[in-house]
Formats: sequence, structure tokens, C-alpha cells
Amino acid sequence: MGSSSPMSDQEMESREDGRQGAFAADRDMAESKKGGEALRQRDELYRDLYEHTPVMMHSIDSEGILISVNGYWLEALGYEVSEVIGRRSTEFLTEASRHFALEVALPEFLKTGVATNVGYQMVKKTGEVLDVLLSAVLQRDQSGEIEYTRAFAVDVTERKRAEEALRESAEKAQLLARENSVMAEIGRVISFSLDTHDVYEQLGHEIKKLIPFDHMMISMVDQGGESVSHAFVLGAEVPGRQHIPLAGTFAEEAIRRRSAVILEEDKEPDLRKRFPGLLTNFRDGMRSFLAAPLIYRGEVIGVLQVRSKERGVYSQLHLDLAERVANQIAGAIANSQLFAQRQRAEETLRDLAVLEERNRIAREIHDTLAQSLVGIVMQVEAAGELMGEAPEAAQAKIESARNLARQSLDEARRSVGELQPSVLASSGLTEAIQQEVTKTGERGIQISLKISG
Repeated sequence: MGSSSPMSDQEMESREDGRQGAFAADRDMAESKKGGEALRQRDELYRDLYEHTPVMMHSIDSEGILISVNGYWLEALGYEVSEVIGRRSTEFLTEASRHFALEVALPEFLKTGVATNVGYQMVKKTGEVLDVLLSAVLQRDQSGEIEYTRAFAVDVTERKRAEEALRESAEKAQLLARENSVMAEIGRVISFSLDTHDVYEQLGHEIKKLIPFDHMMISMVDQGGESVSHAFVLGAEVPGRQHIPLAGTFAEEAIRRRSAVILEEDKEPDLRKRFPGLLTNFRDGMRSFLAAPLIYRGEVIGVLQVRSKERGVYSQLHLDLAERVANQIAGAIANSQLFAQRQRAEETLRDLAVLEERNRIAREIHDTLAQSLVGIVMQVEAAGELMGEAPEAAQAKIESARNLARQSLDEARRSVGELQPSVLASSGLTEAIQQEVTKTGERGIQISLKISG
């Protein structure tokens, strides 16, 4: 049997240290494995969060080149990952947003290293535009050089559309209130006066409250329908003929369609091909044109035209307004024209009546006063011949001439009396004026008489 000698204290301590070192190494190895697993899990969690967060996320390098995008980014814009990696992020912006990014947003971002809710418009693969709010953080290395940028964008297209719809709704409500007010005023204007020029002047100023213009014109279709004449012009003076043939004109386009039309043009050759009659207006600075037919009892009687030096100023809203205004004022303009025609007819009849009266008086003078004067002359001449031989007979002739003169004077007074209006003879001046005021009011014209003194 063999024998063993006991271990010294030093040997025992050494062996214990060895065992403890082995235990520590095993523990460190285990902890290292656990740390690696935790790090791998964190990486997977980060990757999953990056890929599936419902926000458009991307990263770009120091040159602005896309180095990663998440699935939501690809889904929102409709691309495959192979179609975007390696391209500049600004390629996916609209031209206006690209200009804003390069000239304004990016220089500021490079200074601060942070961007928050910057508004951009991005373009989908289909060409559709998305409104987004983009936030980003710039990452630099220890030397201060740019490493990469992480960014995320929130799609606010629907929200912006809703806000725009709400804004438009508020604007439409305000416009409707203003439109109703103006329409009421137009109604008052057209019912207050039948004087054509007075109606046109007030209508022009009311229309401008709804439809912007630098030049307004109301043209009436001439008899036969082959031409139009400018009945009223308001605003900037635009040279042109007062009577123009309808064929090939912008006014004819509105008449043919029987609805309002808009023309936006900034190229003279194109305008020359379509409506050469507008070239003078174009050269005077007009760029937007709107015309609405004036329809009364189913017949186009004229055209309302407005023009502006600002391009793109007229919209469908202005088309609708122009048609409403045209429909409301057409009747008033037609009535004003009828009133003017009636006034001209009355003046013509009055002139004819005066002429007839003059002819009647001339006939009466010829038939009565002229004959009497001839008789007087004959009696006086006879008296002169008899004066020396038969004084008594001469005296009789003179007496006869005197009687004829008296008769002629009475006849002259009678003729003058017939020239005086009968109402003046029976009632006096005040009564006569009051009767004329009453007759005028019965024709639909507001008029009053005030007598003072």
C-alpha cells in the first residue's frame, strides 16, 4: 500500500484559488452568452420596430443618399426597396418641396442637427402627391463629420384635405353671405330705377364685390343677331370698336353655349388662333376673361364680360356667380331697354304732335289771319282810291278794314289760347305738375313732388 503525505496550507490555498478561477471563467462565459443573446434580441426588437412602425422612416448618408427605408415607407409610396436604395431622398419630393428642402430646410438642418415637423410633399410611384410632416436627427462621428441622418415622416394628406375642406367650407359660407347681400342689392337697384345708365353704373360696382375684374363690359346683341354693341363699360379703358361682328368672338362662344365661359391665356399666338378679337385686350395686359350670356324669356339679349390682368383669377365658383348675376340682371336690362325705347317713342310722338300743331296753326293762319290781312289791304287800297272823289265811300272802306283787323286780332288770340295746355287753363301750374308726377309714378318710376315757398 502506498502512503501519502499531508498537503501543506499553501498547497491547499493554491488549489482553492484554481477552483474559484474556473468558476469565475465559467460565470463570465455564461454572462457573455446571455449578453450576446440580449443584444441580439434588442437588435431584432429594433429592426421589428423600424420595419413595422406605421410611420415612414428612412436613413440617409452624408451625401443625402438613402441607405435604408422601412416597410411603411415603401408601402406608402408604392416602391420596392431595390427601387429606392442608392437614390437621393430629394428625388421623391415635388419640385416645389425639393427647392424648399435644398434652399431652406436642409441648410438649417445642417446647422442645428434637428428638424421637427417640416412640411413636404412627396410623390408616390403612381404620381400621386402625399403631404407629410418630416422630423429628423443628424448623427456625427467623434471628429464632427456627418455619419448619417435618421428621419421619419407622418402622412397628413387626409388631415390636410379635411382642414382644406373646412377652410373652403368657411370661405364658402362667407362668400354665400356676401353673395346674398350683393344679390339683394342688385335686386334693389334693378327695381329702383329704369334709367339704363344709372342701372349699369350701380350694377357694375355691385358685381365687382363678387367677381374681381379690371374691366367690365355689357354688350347687347344688335337687331339681326350678327353683331354686338357695347352698352356699358366700367374699369380700365380698353381700346376697341363699339360695334363688332359676333362671328369668332369670345362673346359668341358664351352665346352659343348659353352658359358662362372662362378663358385663361398668356400666349399671344394661341389667343390669335382662338379669339383674335381679344388681341387688343391681351396687349393691354388682360390675361383672364369671363363671359356670361344675358338671357331674357329664352332669348340671348346680350353678354356680361369681365376681364382681369391677373392670370388664373377665375374659377368654377366665379362661373356660377356670373351666371347667377347674369340671370338676375337680364330682365332689368331688358326692361331698361324697353323703357328707353318707350321714352324715345314718346319723344318721337311728342315731336310729331308739335309738328302737327305747327302745321295746323300754319293752316289756320293761312285760312284766317292771312285772308283777313289780304282783305284789310284791299279795303285800305280801295279807300285810298276813293278818298278824293267819294270821301264817304272811302270812309266805309276804312271802317270795313278796321272790322277785319278786329276780327283778325280775336282770331290770333284764339289760336294762342289753343296752344296753352288745357290743364293749365283749368287748374293752374301746381295742379298740372302734380298730375304729371302721378302719371309718371304709374309707369313704375319712383318720383315725388315737394313744393316750398
